Amino acid sequence: MAPGNSVEFRTAMFPKHDMWILLTFPGESPDQLELTQPFSRVNVYIVPGARIEHTTIQGEFFSRL
Repeated sequence: MAPGNSVEFRTAMFPKHDMWILLTFPGESPDQLELTQPFSRVNVYIVPGARIEHTTIQGEFFSRL
């Protein structure tokens, strides 16, 4: 990815209760983000140096339709 780019990952609408996602930047930054709770959409803002600046998590299911 380059600054200003976006990537979309889709998951199952009804995932298993133990599903989780781990976002890492091997070799670039020690930052990581683990998502384990139910969510509809997660925005992760990454700044130069592969640092996570902030995240926003939305739980309003069906809001993306």
